[in-house]
Amino acid sequence: ATGTASQGAARGAGSAPAARSDLLATAVAAAKVPPQAAMLAVARSPKGLMDLVGYAQARAAVGAPWIELAGEAVREVGFDLTDPLAVAKTFGVDADHPVGLAVLSLSELRVGFFARVADPKAFEAGLKVLFDHGPRPLPKATQGDANTWVDPRGELAFMLRGDRLWLIVQDRRRAYGLHAAIRDLLAVEGAGLAEQDDFKQAAADLVLGRDLAGYLNVNAVVGAIV
Repeated sequence: ATGTASQGAARGAGSAPAARSDLLATAVAAAKVPPQAAMLAVARSPKGLMDLVGYAQARAAVGAPWIELAGEAVREVGFDLTDPLAVAKTFGVDADHPVGLAVLSLSELRVGFFARVADPKAFEAGLKVLFDHGPRPLPKATQGDANTWVDPRGELAFMLRGDRLWLIVQDRRRAYGLHAAIRDLLAVEGAGLAEQDDFKQAAADLVLGRDLAGYLNVNAVVGAIV
């Protein structure tokens, strides 16, 4: 079952009988999504999403070409990028917990991906595997109660705060934009998107959305345009 919400408009689709879903509300609250996020989408879990899209069947149907691509990925980055569960295991991500993405800035074309990390040490070990296979290591820093890894070239950043992981990517290569995004994420304490009245109403009205759900923040979109 999937659902979308918009300022608030919530929507669902799927084979299950119509029912209210708390996926959107709980995932956004746990991730501490900032209130200015323009759009977001959440999935019940990586495992659930793979089942929903028929990942195993697709991989079996493609066969040898997929196996070849997976092997190339392992050689290039140290793990199978074509397998979400392999990626999750490499970085210690909880494959049974909600994951999502949020458009953090339309004007800067900045997007954040969020997930729960079951093992922070595994996450850092995963970063080392990645860095050992090509990309130069990102400097580790501490900001408040979070550990951060920010690309000086301004392409991407990681933030690990407790068990909450954010990967931030952007189109414009400006490191200060990544730092600004991290500051926004750290500032969300009781004043995030989950606490906004429009969002709360949209999430409460969400029909279905058990497996996938989305939200369009009309105010943020209009504000970015005008």
